[in-house]
Amino acid sequence: MKLVQIKSDGNMVELDEQFTVKNIRKMMREKTKVKKILHLYNWLYEGSMIQCYGCLEGKVGKENKHELPPSGEKLIETIDNSDTQLIFNDIFVVRLENKKYLDFDVSEYGLFYNLCFQGFDDCLSVNDDEEEELEEDDNNSLNDFIVDEEESIDSDYELDEDCNEY
Repeated sequence: MKLVQIKSDGNMVELDEQFTVKNIRKMMREKTKVKKILHLYNWLYEGSMIQCYGCLEGKVGKENKHELPPSGEKLIETIDNSDTQLIFNDIFVVRLENKKYLDFDVSEYGLFYNLCFQGFDDCLSVNDDEEEELEEDDNNSLNDFIVDEEESIDSDYELDEDCNEY
């Protein structure tokens, strides 16, 4: 069965291991030599469940750099949200459907990850032509608004006889 292992430096690798619901954490412990691997979060995805396993305790410098997708269902009441929780060592991500594990590779995790962030990166991209147009519009609107001190100000206002203000 394929699963995703996210190394503490953020690199992802695909593992092809045999595991069941009963021995999944044992397999993960053997891969990492970390004793306390916990089931941390679940996400619903295309009729299946994405499960995340990791370690909440560790040494300085062993923090995992990967930011998990937001809105994960917490399986441990005291932990933070999935996108803010500090996790140590490696993270494992698997896919479960009808109580059976399915192959879940790095590219599928990438699709799931992008969907969770709802294509956030794509929303911010502006092509070069659009960016230049925006800059020109900004400059023109500022130039129309800002008056140079040396320019004379033509006023359509007449001096009010009752006060000395326009």
